[in-house]
Amino acid sequence: MKQLNKLLSIFGPGIVLAATAIGGSHLVQSTRAGADYGLKLLPVVILANLLKYPFFEFGQRYFAMTGKNLLHGYEKLHPLALYAFLISTLITAVPTLSAVSFVAANILAYFIAPGISPFYFEIVILFVCAAILLLGHYRLLDLLIKLLLIILTVATCLALILTISHTGFAVPHHSSVVLNLSSLAFIIALVGWMPAPVEASVWLTLWGEANRDSGQQQPTLKSALVDFNVGYIGTAILAVIFVLLGALVMHGMMQSFASSGIKFTEQFVNLYTIHIGAWSKPIIVIVAFATMFSTTLTVLDAYPRSICAALKLINAKSKPINTQIYWLSLTIILIIAAVTTRFFLTKMTVLIDIATTTAFLMAPIFAYLNYVLLTSSHIQRQFRPSKFLIYLARL
Repeated sequence: MKQLNKLLSIFGPGIVLAATAIGGSHLVQSTRAGADYGLKLLPVVILANLLKYPFFEFGQRYFAMTGKNLLHGYEKLHPLALYAFLISTLITAVPTLSAVSFVAANILAYFIAPGISPFYFEIVILFVCAAILLLGHYRLLDLLIKLLLIILTVATCLALILTISHTGFAVPHHSSVVLNLSSLAFIIALVGWMPAPVEASVWLTLWGEANRDSGQQQPTLKSALVDFNVGYIGTAILAVIFVLLGALVMHGMMQSFASSGIKFTEQFVNLYTIHIGAWSKPIIVIVAFATMFSTTLTVLDAYPRSICAALKLINAKSKPINTQIYWLSLTIILIIAAVTTRFFLTKMTVLIDIATTTAFLMAPIFAYLNYVLLTSSHIQRQFRPSKFLIYLARL
């Protein structure tokens, strides 16, 4: 355990970001892409991860150089940038939290009591997450997430290996069309959270501050980028694996995912158990739930933390009531997210598509702010991103 703890301590916010990413975008959207379109959308998944990379890297780079979160940089660019961030955050917070917590609730309902509405499980999950943040805050969040990601990664890789050993790597070419309005809408929803919403670049720096405040040293630029790259590249690889699982298992059987959360969960679990064996069902369900629970936990922490940090910069006098702002915003977002879910009890995938599409539409705002900041005079020339990353960001 000491050796494991030592190994895990090397990694910080980059792994927390990975936990946020490996949730709705992977378990739901990536597997849907594979099930409905085979490998046709695999280039879209890879391209989305590539094109978003600079903006997340810029965030980690800024924190490593300055020791401050990205919002301090936004304030230097223009005071209105903070308001733009705050408004965008308020728009995305509720649908995002509602979507990820409802996925977790459906998995739990499927495992414990399919006859009970997942809505009640969602309420329990949200309040348990709030309690964890109240009791342990960042340090407990950090430890739980690292352990859960290890388990999920091993199980998913094993499922892919066994699937390929049973079916080979041939994916049937069914008549799934990718050039119509319906497919375009799904592609937008797929990219919105692939691998995570771009505002998570700000969360990354806020978690970096929390990690340092919990006793860890301020990372060097090199160590910060190692932590980030391990998490980001790992999420990109897992996204590809989930597309492959959906394509090899469900597309091969000409099946599509159901909109209902309970039925969706059953189909998702079958992606693993069909070749690993029925004995693995409880393990897969627990791991899937743990993954979505960790995503819910990070999202529930990230939005109030972002709102609190932005308001503190907008109004310096709010610093003494920093904790109150965090808990007030968390409570409001939690309640509205739970109420929102009531309108999508049998349409889980629709709720996710709304959340991911909203993230897609907000992404240019955060991407532009990160690009302008890291290429501005506020950053010393020797610490600016490479020309390759700047060109990639422009693209």
